[in-house]
Amino acid sequence: MGHTLYVRDIPDKLHDFLKEKAKSEGKSVSTFVRDELEKRRKIQTREDFFDELEARGPSVAP
Repeated sequence: MGHTLYVRDIPDKLHDFLKEKAKSEGKSVSTFVRDELEKRRKIQTREDFFDELEARGPSVAP
């Protein structure tokens, strides 16, 4: 089961933007924001990327 996150003091312009983006994608604001947060979580940092490359070791060209 998930957790509930409350965000207070959202400026009107930001709330309107989120509502419009959610509507354009056929989602509720909650679903839209959750999906955007999940996308952000999946973005790999440069440091993570290079650490992963280093862990793979040298590659051999065919």
